[in-house]
Amino acid sequence: MKREHTDFRHPATAEEQRIIWLPKDPLGLVHEIERDLESHDVSHSLEGAEMDDKGYVDVTMVAPEDAPREA
Repeated sequence: MKREHTDFRHPATAEEQRIIWLPKDPLGLVHEIERDLESHDVSHSLEGAEMDDKGYVDVTMVAPEDAPREA
């Protein structure tokens, strides 16, 4: 049986990377995650979301990928 070549490209190779949205937390633990993401050149944002001491997240803006971007 002869196999034919099939061209497959994972969607992640053609689509823009989505921004990981992290809430700021009272202890500042998010900064460790932020450093790790930066070391791997992963887009992320800490803007517009904040976690309280009970673990509830208050969102004050639209998701980063939906917000207008600067040119």
